[in-house]
Amino acid sequence: MEQLSRNAEAHLADSKAQEECPPKTADELLKRASSDFYRQEANKVSVLKGELEAYKKKRDKLIEEYKAAYPKLLDQWEVQNGEVEKLEVLIKAAFPDAERRELVEKRICPKLVALKKYLIDKIVESRSAMRGDLGSKADAAAEQVAVAKEGLDALLENARRIPTDIATVDKLCGEIRDLLGNPDQVIAIYLFWFKLLPLHRAIRPEAKVPGSGAPELDTPSKLCPTGGDLFEIDRERRARLVEEAQYSRVLDAAWVKYGTARQKFADAEAAFKADPDDLPSLEKQCDDAKKALDAEIRNELLKPEEPPAPPPPPPPPASAARALPD
Repeated sequence: MEQLSRNAEAHLADSKAQEECPPKTADELLKRASSDFYRQEANKVSVLKGELEAYKKKRDKLIEEYKAAYPKLLDQWEVQNGEVEKLEVLIKAAFPDAERRELVEKRICPKLVALKKYLIDKIVESRSAMRGDLGSKADAAAEQVAVAKEGLDALLENARRIPTDIATVDKLCGEIRDLLGNPDQVIAIYLFWFKLLPLHRAIRPEAKVPGSGAPELDTPSKLCPTGGDLFEIDRERRARLVEEAQYSRVLDAAWVKYGTARQKFADAEAAFKADPDDLPSLEKQCDDAKKALDAEIRNELLKPEEPPAPPPPPPPPASAARALPD
């Protein structure tokens, strides 16, 4: 929880900076007060405090429960991993590399491209255009809060969720075994590389995750560069096999990630609410400006003319300049 304390220190530093640069007008004071209000409203510190207090009460029991379950869960995954490797050999025997790649590129990838490029991407672009720059930043920050919370909740439920995921992989293994040798066995390619393997790898032990120097070339995103990410499973958002000795540390890191994401969202949401630039807000500002336009023009025309600025004083005559001594 040390990082959360550092966040509080950063908050104090921000407050000190505001004290050193106080507002000079009532409008500036209002803008700052509004920003502070929106930030506090978005941050909901009491919610985070309540969540942390509830976690603190059950932390020790939660950690002991996972430590007790870990050896059996690890053994189940290892046994299942052997089955997955056998299935991979069988599928590759039925569909040699060149044939398999062609089937993926011609039958699967085009479906993902159509969905990703012509629907999902357009929705994202349209939403971004309607939300404006500040609104889009607030939305992105809110998404990061959701991601962090999803990952935290999954880790807190590690002992109960991992068995469910292992059972799902077992079911897919059975479905693929039933397909092999049948006329529709080609479906096994889709089930194995786009359904089974992403989930099986998402929950694997950290020791089985390859380093950055050894990237896996058979992930959905590698097989289908456009749209394959729809089948990727973010390990940081899932229950996963964490070594018993590291579980407490990983939980703390997940809490810090969640708390930090909440703070960033509060800042982004405060900036947006203080100066909203989404389409409905801009339309309302435009309507208000149109309504006030007639009165503003009349008032402007009735204003007295401001007196012209006095001319600058003439330069001193040349005769007044003193000659410098030799």
